[in-house]
Amino acid sequence: MANSVTTSPKRELLPSDIARPEGPAGVVVTAEGAPLESPAKPAREFLPTGAVRPQRSAGLIAATEGLTFDYPVTQVGVVGPITVYYATSLGASGETLAEQMLGEVIGPYADMEGFFATNGGALNVIVAPLSGLNDGSGGAYHYGCDFTSGGSLYLDATFANKTENPLELEVCLYVAELSECFMGAQDKGWGCGSSNGEALSRYMAERETPPGTLPQWGVTGPSWASAGYPDWIDTTEGTDRDYVSIGCGIVYIYWMRSLGYSAIQITQGAGATLADNYKTLTGKTTAYADLKAALAGKTVTSDNPFDSPAGSLASEPDRLHVRGAPACRRSERLHVSRPGDATRELSGNQQPRRRVVVERHLAL
Repeated sequence: MANSVTTSPKRELLPSDIARPEGPAGVVVTAEGAPLESPAKPAREFLPTGAVRPQRSAGLIAATEGLTFDYPVTQVGVVGPITVYYATSLGASGETLAEQMLGEVIGPYADMEGFFATNGGALNVIVAPLSGLNDGSGGAYHYGCDFTSGGSLYLDATFANKTENPLELEVCLYVAELSECFMGAQDKGWGCGSSNGEALSRYMAERETPPGTLPQWGVTGPSWASAGYPDWIDTTEGTDRDYVSIGCGIVYIYWMRSLGYSAIQITQGAGATLADNYKTLTGKTTAYADLKAALAGKTVTSDNPFDSPAGSLASEPDRLHVRGAPACRRSERLHVSRPGDATRELSGNQQPRRRVVVERHLAL
């Protein structure tokens, strides 16, 4: 039985044309020519493969000296254990996006508690100018694989994206990092900075948002196919930046979904390797050979080459939370609070700008 490998602590979600230097900053840019801002310390990041961020500018370092976060921020509100902020430099557009996120963050959080069968912890969500383009291409990052060390999630602002729904894309980035906090809290083998955990985090980001929301740079299945289907089932690679090993992992997850295993079963099956996960769920020790056999005659052009109802995001029977259409067996009232504001009830499609009371719906 292979064991998970541990190497760099970085956890990144970035496009394939970007990488991060470890040394002093040069001027490193995205394919579109915008500079990327480096985290203040080694981070767990969701970035395109090969992406590089320069070190933080002297001005930003000075502006955040003695502060809690990597950017000067403004708080927009609190819902349950989650506080939402935006980098003050983003202005009104950043505030609007953060306000929208305040109404979205609790649903996926409750889902992750159900998937991992683990209680979450306090969380900070910060909408920030990671790419300089405010289109989501700067991905997201946090600093650890649990809520204590990694409970502040930095998400690239998406309000300037003209291809995807900006709010759905922001939720996608959020879930990719949020799920990693739950991996550490669960502590059963999903590696926040390893190929198995990165595959799961991208799967979760895909399943919590409409089909096609995950940026094309986040799709990794074809990279595994192009490399000749190497075995990252029996071994876990100790990095979250190799699209080949991540692609193997996410295709495995969609294969298991196509066999009828729920996302809850897969997540709670855990394991230091995907072979361990397969053995827990099926009792078999032939995961890699069985996956290769299932792919015979198929062309892998996406993360989900099986195209079956059991693997479809739209038809997953184990979805715990459906944004905008909650179905539950019990509910818990949560306050969404905004600094200095009054209280009122939400109705219809109103966009709250004051302290509000909403329902948190939890599946037992």
